[in-house]
Amino acid sequence: MSRARASRRALTLALVPLCLGLGACGSTAKDSRSDAGATTASAQPRGDEDRDNGGHLSYLDGDDASMSDFGRPAGAGEARAIAALVRRYYAAAAEASGAKACALLYYILAESLPEEYGRPPGPLYLSGASSCQAVLARVFSHFHSQLAQAPTVRAVRVEGDRAQALLAWSSLPAGSIELRREGSAWKLDQPLAVALP
Repeated sequence: MSRARASRRALTLALVPLCLGLGACGSTAKDSRSDAGATTASAQPRGDEDRDNGGHLSYLDGDDASMSDFGRPAGAGEARAIAALVRRYYAAAAEASGAKACALLYYILAESLPEEYGRPPGPLYLSGASSCQAVLARVFSHFHSQLAQAPTVRAVRVEGDRAQALLAWSSLPAGSIELRREGSAWKLDQPLAVALP
């Protein structure tokens, strides 16, 4: 699958679960926990919605092998760095700041967003967006009520220069987001998290 096609698929898969069938459209609850493994009784995330995880806070069950079988658990330092990156990215999303968010994306993804979404057959609300900043600002504005909710990073797995972070929200299904190392820093390799199956 080409890089551009993978990027388009990731954004499409990420946007649809955010606005369809979650019952959370319009929610603006924020989660300010800063620890990659934090869990509190006051905000019990709903898991992956397939009802076969037994309510465990790990969220990972038999159909989530794409996350649970990926690489190895990240070390504490890597997990903190990735959790901080995810928090900064979703804070930029809540502000609808495409400029801040694009700086946190893997450079190939940032370059491909306007080519893939700013012209047909991309969504009409992205028509004419000619930069990464413009595309993400419009996406963030369009889905503001869903993106205003900050996720908690529950787990991070690493394999070479790639990583996956397991994200939890208090009123949305659990999801994962991919990352890639760019030089010595981690960058997001997906514009939005994808709901777990």
